[in-house]
Amino acid sequence: MACTAVKERPVRDSRYSPKARRTRSLPLPRFLRPELAAHVAGKHLDERVFTASRGGPLRNSNFRHYVFDPAVARAGLAPLTPHDLRDTAASLAVSAGANVKTVNGCSAAPRPR
Repeated sequence: MACTAVKERPVRDSRYSPKARRTRSLPLPRFLRPELAAHVAGKHLDERVFTASRGGPLRNSNFRHYVFDPAVARAGLAPLTPHDLRDTAASLAVSAGANVKTVNGCSAAPRPR
């Protein structure tokens, strides 16, 4: 698995910027690249890739309440969380032969210095 760099651009209001204005590389399967490219076609570099229903930023609490948690309940998978999915994806990647350091760099929180 290769990591594709996905950089979040800091916004003026620091309450909504990525953790400490850091960037993170995320695994992006090759089969998703054409769909993502089509999704961002025509967008400015400073526009959000994914937005809330009214075009604003996605907020974890709103996404969890209105989208994720109801989908988990309908699928009968409660109490599944997004972090559970992240951890499972990392475990599956390592089981499939991915380099542990690469997987850790894609999914783990930055280490304190």
